[in-house]
Amino acid sequence: MLSFIITVFILIGLFYLFRFIGPYLFRYLIKKLISDFSAKENFEKQEKEKKNNPSDTIGEYIDYEEID
Repeated sequence: MLSFIITVFILIGLFYLFRFIGPYLFRYLIKKLISDFSAKENFEKQEKEKKNNPSDTIGEYIDYEEID
């Protein structure tokens, strides 16, 4: 019977602890998620800019005419 009461007190304590710490933890996780997402987005944007500029590496297009 004593172990049941201790378990109930522990569960109630964890519940209240999470109620007080939860909002701060949630805010921290959201900020971290947003910063990771924006960093990934910036990286992908830089990679896309590098790939979208093929004129630097390919050269000019020349249309040749056939001679009969």
